[in-house]
Amino acid sequence: HEVGHTKPSKEIFEALLRKIDVLPEELIYSDDNPDRLLGAAELGIQTFVYENFEQFIGKLRELGVNLS
Repeated sequence: HEVGHTKPSKEIFEALLRKIDVLPEELIYSDDNPDRLLGAAELGIQTFVYENFEQFIGKLRELGVNLS
């Protein structure tokens, strides 16, 4: 509510990118609702649908996230 937008609008993700000062391709966003990924994906943020914790961890590793 602080930025005046909600998921899946790309504006909320643009505000996030400005705030944390990263490039879209440096960010990963996951949600259990595929429709909520649209705004992030449109900006080039890596997205995937959350199914369960094991799949979530596996996908992060697949994307090169170091979880150690």
